[in-house]
Amino acid sequence: MNIFIPFNSEGVGGPTTFVDRFTKKLKEHNFGVSRKFSRDFDVIFVVVSCPLVYLLYAKWKKKKIIQRLDGVYHKATPAKGLYFFYNIKMRIIHNYFADVVVYQSEFSRMSCRKFLGGPRKDWVIIQNGIDVGDAPIMEKNNKDVIKLVTYAMFRRRDQIEPIIKAVEKLDKNFFFLDIYGLCTDNVKKIILESEEAGNIRYCGEYSNGDLQSIISNYDIFLFSDQSACPNSVIEAMAAGIPVVAYNRGSVLEMVESGFNGEIVEVKDGSDPFVDAYPFREKEYSEYADRVRRVTSDINRYSRSAYAVVKEKFDIKEIMQKYENIL
Repeated sequence: MNIFIPFNSEGVGGPTTFVDRFTKKLKEHNFGVSRKFSRDFDVIFVVVSCPLVYLLYAKWKKKKIIQRLDGVYHKATPAKGLYFFYNIKMRIIHNYFADVVVYQSEFSRMSCRKFLGGPRKDWVIIQNGIDVGDAPIMEKNNKDVIKLVTYAMFRRRDQIEPIIKAVEKLDKNFFFLDIYGLCTDNVKKIILESEEAGNIRYCGEYSNGDLQSIISNYDIFLFSDQSACPNSVIEAMAAGIPVVAYNRGSVLEMVESGFNGEIVEVKDGSDPFVDAYPFREKEYSEYADRVRRVTSDINRYSRSAYAVVKEKFDIKEIMQKYENIL
């Protein structure tokens, strides 16, 4: 079976991580995979967007169309009031072209249904996955310092500023935060200004592969984004790193407070699709408290983080779900 994935995977970020990992596993399972158009494909796999001419050709030739969706544009995204126009191509594929729609999480399904409508045919939830190796060494108690880490494509202040505000409330001689990733100019300014605190450092851009090896040196992963199924959270837990996150997006489907990390609630009554920045001093203080809580029993949290990935996010199980629909 030949699978056409019209996606340019240069750079870093969730879709790139998924496509690279997915392509590798497909080839291991003896599927043919192409990123460039040729007439002999059997399935077209749409990840982010896709030229409609490819979809029209697939319909004409009765090829199977699978659309994988994470989230959509809404008022709380940079699209703001123009979100409807940003969603048009996704909506067309979702409602009229796709034979199967794959959502990354229940949050992804809910948000796509809200802004795109119902899919024309079948749908399924398949979360992201990772190669799960042997359990890492997780003896982290009695350390002189706790090394915190976060990484992403930082495009909006709500992805990083709430983390920085929380870390500023921690003991600057004991907790240190390293930030990795590509940043817009406005976000980079926030990060660089935070370095004056003395326990926060911007480490620059790294490839996805390099980041996966780098994070194994850290103790706790910090997260703030409203994401459908963040690869970074899965990668951290696979390295035995517990997660502290604000309750946004799909994190409740990945992190359980008191087990493999801690979840911090955001402002009561805030609408995640309208209010892009639902944070106050109360949330920052509670986030700092949750970091301290994980630190106090970090080995148990670390073992649980790895166990969750082993049970729910092993790429072998994820690939079996994809093979079922391919």
